[in-house]
Amino acid sequence: MKKEFNPPESQIEEPPPVFQSWNGWYALVLATLLALIALFYAFTKAFE
Repeated sequence: MKKEFNPPESQIEEPPPVFQSWNGWYALVLATLLALIALFYAFTKAFE
């Protein structure tokens, strides 16, 4: 006998908060990383 798994309502996947999809979060993380790299590069050049 095979049992079916029905997840409770709280475990059903919901869309991510703030953005419409996870691609928005990936873009935000990538943009933050690039901004930090540029900032650290500018500090390095300013205080050489």
